[in-house]
Amino acid sequence: MVLRRWIIRWVGYLLGLLVVANVAPKVVRFAEPSLVVPAALIMMLVDVTLKPLLYLIALPFSLITMGVFSICINAWMLMLSAGLLPGFEISSFWGALLASLLILLISRIVRSLFRLEKIEVS
Repeated sequence: MVLRRWIIRWVGYLLGLLVVANVAPKVVRFAEPSLVVPAALIMMLVDVTLKPLLYLIALPFSLITMGVFSICINAWMLMLSAGLLPGFEISSFWGALLASLLILLISRIVRSLFRLEKIEVS
């Protein structure tokens, strides 16, 4: 069950990265198209390990800004993921902010689609 959730999350990040790289190629660049696969894996691992800790540390800022600061954390996680994988580049913080919003949206859609399929089968 946990593995299924991780695979769904990875597919969401993979599709999100593919869309962002094709919609905004100046913002998100890959040296080779095959780097999207490990980039999505790195994003998922960063999301699972570091993001909860950063959300906890940044909780006061998130409360003051009514959750807007959490969008910045998503952008930083995307920039960190790009820094960990040679050949995966993000143009700027603002580009990372917009890309992370689009990736988040696509990832949520993918997760909801898989959950709807599960509900329909049961």
